[in-house]
Amino acid sequence: MSELPEGTGDEGVDAIVAGLGRLGELPVAEHVAVFDEAFSGLEAALEQTPLENATPGHPTPGHPKPGPAMPGPPRPGPPVPGRTPEGPGQPPAQAVGRP
Repeated sequence: MSELPEGTGDEGVDAIVAGLGRLGELPVAEHVAVFDEAFSGLEAALEQTPLENATPGHPTPGHPKPGPAMPGPPRPGPPVPGRTPEGPGQPPAQAVGRP
């Protein structure tokens, strides 16, 4: 198993990470429970992190970093000669119930 980090500077997080050290003593089948426990603990620690400790430009729990606006649906352009809405060279679709 790889070595655990020296420390994060947060005693609670360090305790959670140190708990991963017991993985070597457990059968592999029990590793998922240990990881789930660590994940839940780290999530709880993040939720308790005050915003004044946040690094500018990085997302914080409940306050994601703003990103670019999502593009909307494509806008129709001007009609192209020889092209139907169904695609180039395709005959127009017929309405249901009409010959």
